[in-house]
Amino acid sequence: MGTMPIFCGYKLFPKQIKILDFLFRRRAATTEQITRGLGYRLNYNSKKGIYTNILELKNYELIDSDSIRGTNKHLHYLTEKGHELMDLYNGIAPGHKGKGYDNDLGDFPYDLYKYPLKQTEHFKLICDVYLEVKEANERILDKKKQTNIHSEDEAEIKLSTDEHMFPVKFRDNLYASQNFYLQTDKSKTKYSYKPDSEIKIGEYTYPVEIDRATERGQRFNLKFEGYRRYFDYLSEKELPLPKGIIFIAEEKLNNRMITKRWSSIANRFLAEIGEYSEQVNLYFTSINKLQDLLIREFTFKHEERLLNEQVSKMYGNGDYLLGEKVQRFQGAPQYPISVGERDDKENFNYFVRVEGFQTQGLITAIRFKEFYNKLNASKETDKSDLATPVFYYLFEPPQLSGLAIMNNQQQFFSRAIYFNLATGEYEKVNLANTC
Repeated sequence: MGTMPIFCGYKLFPKQIKILDFLFRRRAATTEQITRGLGYRLNYNSKKGIYTNILELKNYELIDSDSIRGTNKHLHYLTEKGHELMDLYNGIAPGHKGKGYDNDLGDFPYDLYKYPLKQTEHFKLICDVYLEVKEANERILDKKKQTNIHSEDEAEIKLSTDEHMFPVKFRDNLYASQNFYLQTDKSKTKYSYKPDSEIKIGEYTYPVEIDRATERGQRFNLKFEGYRRYFDYLSEKELPLPKGIIFIAEEKLNNRMITKRWSSIANRFLAEIGEYSEQVNLYFTSINKLQDLLIREFTFKHEERLLNEQVSKMYGNGDYLLGEKVQRFQGAPQYPISVGERDDKENFNYFVRVEGFQTQGLITAIRFKEFYNKLNASKETDKSDLATPVFYYLFEPPQLSGLAIMNNQQQFFSRAIYFNLATGEYEKVNLANTC
């Protein structure tokens, strides 16, 4: 178990210091989460060893615990004495706020630092998000180590288990939250931005919202109104918008419940967020699928190259539906298109990435339709019905169920194609199963 160094008057084993440091960074966690976060196997002996050390640290009055409603589990957290100890251990300068990324930790008053006591179930899921991010990083780094393949647009990442080297970064709302001001009439009004946490991949930021299916109706409206105001602030200051908002559901939801919840969240988002829906994606996933989503976001820059390869392969095999190659639409380089044959007519295919539960690709497909219609407006025959959205994906086909934006776009989306980049196979969208 190691020697017991004396630190600030406490005789602590190395494992106990690791437990304290993990709780200092995560603010609260269960025995299983601590075991997993420190890299131990989730078996009886490992969890028992962690819990035995937690009991000793509770005797030192460095840790306390709260029960999680409806379970026999507890959420452990540092007492004020434990917080002060780990503040010293990490050498944090007094008053330093920190960014929460890359081991840049802040010095916070204990009352602000301590997790909200009435949100044990909610905060447990926030710690789960961190653990999924951590393990997604380990998968990415392990794959890089095996293949030694690096993205052309990414700086080479030194293979390490140190979190400041992780390509996917996490911070909770202690660091992510901020106040901002917007001009309203003749005065400035103060607002708050308070996601549950944030994930950062390269230069892209993703606010994270834990969804326990407890918010409905007006509360959703207020949440997305808040995001819209925050995006107004970022735009006013010429700061980058987030790439997307990730809503994360509990693993226990079945597919039908997830689909129903998705339509409720997505419809509220699209109704309240306005024009930002073209720039900011909405993602919805369950906690057990979060790692796959993060890895897809990390590797998405490779997908257009794969798209070109698969389209060319189809053409070489005599399937001319998607044309010979993918190119950029003249005058609108943001639109990747191909010219293929459908029903013995020349057909424009517009390619858009939609993986599972996402909104942005659907919005940009509609914007392409509007753009394409304008090009044909001066012609005697409107050829807009010859534009086909092709939704390409690697792992999970688009989920269009219950989306209100489909109601006015039936004809356009009835022509849509789902294109699997991994296999090169495609299928037509069945609107009967999506609306």
